[in-house]
Amino acid sequence: MIHLLLLACSGPDEEPPRTNNAPQVAELRIDPIPADARDDLVATVETVDLDGDEVTLTYTWTVDGHEQAVETNTLPAGSAIKYQLVELEVRISDGFSFGTPATATVTLENAPPELPSVAIEPEAPGIGDPMTCVGAVTEADGDELSFLYGWFVEDERLEHDEAVLDMDLARNTKVQCEVSVSDGEVLVGPTRS
Repeated sequence: MIHLLLLACSGPDEEPPRTNNAPQVAELRIDPIPADARDDLVATVETVDLDGDEVTLTYTWTVDGHEQAVETNTLPAGSAIKYQLVELEVRISDGFSFGTPATATVTLENAPPELPSVAIEPEAPGIGDPMTCVGAVTEADGDELSFLYGWFVEDERLEHDEAVLDMDLARNTKVQCEVSVSDGEVLVGPTRS
């Protein structure tokens, strides 16, 4: 009977086992600052991996502590409103180990209402028809709005501040209205028809 003894040995040319350096997030920021509900919030991440490994990033967005169903570096506009705290946690991995998670936060500011245009309805009123001053208003925070109205006949301002003007006017009379709008914090306007 023959017995063989096999021994494993490493030669002088073999490298020692490689140790992995965990990747790190060198910088994390959220833009734009300041931001409000109308803005996409975009994360910029700078990473470091001493081994030169390719890294993967995992994004977790929360709004006032509630996790959002967004897994990219962008939180879409309208995901949060004024005074809500938006937090982003970024986890980094090189496939071998995880680095220390990085976080960034931003508190949204008030988004003032927008009043790009004002019109009188109906567009071509008949003699004696009531006219309504209508502003094309958008309000990203969902605030309750208040309106101020002004009316002009042949460029003369009337003592009338309601949305509807019910007045007998002659044919071809020039009529304009203007609107200002407030969300309780900011007054926007006046915008004239």
